[in-house]
Amino acid sequence: MPGMAKRVPKLSHEAAPLARSVHAFMAGRGLSMRGWCRRAGLSANVLAELFSGRTRSLKYATLERLAAAEGVAASDLAAGAGLVRVSDVAAAVSAWAAERGIADPEGVAEEVIRRLTLVPDDAWPAA
Repeated sequence: MPGMAKRVPKLSHEAAPLARSVHAFMAGRGLSMRGWCRRAGLSANVLAELFSGRTRSLKYATLERLAAAEGVAASDLAAGAGLVRVSDVAAAVSAWAAERGIADPEGVAEEVIRRLTLVPDDAWPAA
């Protein structure tokens, strides 16, 4: 109905920092979950599961689609969520290995990333 404010979905107390950041962005722009996801070509379940705490993260491609639907960068959605790009981690590890004279710094970086992606989310300490 015209003139009615959109209802902002509830955010579970178990929601991850990314969920809080995306939720704040959505609320700040007055977006509806269903409409925003439709414009991004996604199911609204993506955000519903994130906000409920059933999902703790989103694929970067999903963040990019949500961001593109609003004409912003994916990093704008994740502001304050403490996320880092895999490429930044790889570059830092590679530089660290090179400084220490390790023969294959890129290989070390690839192995670190591979091992990090094998660790389930619940194995990390709570932030």
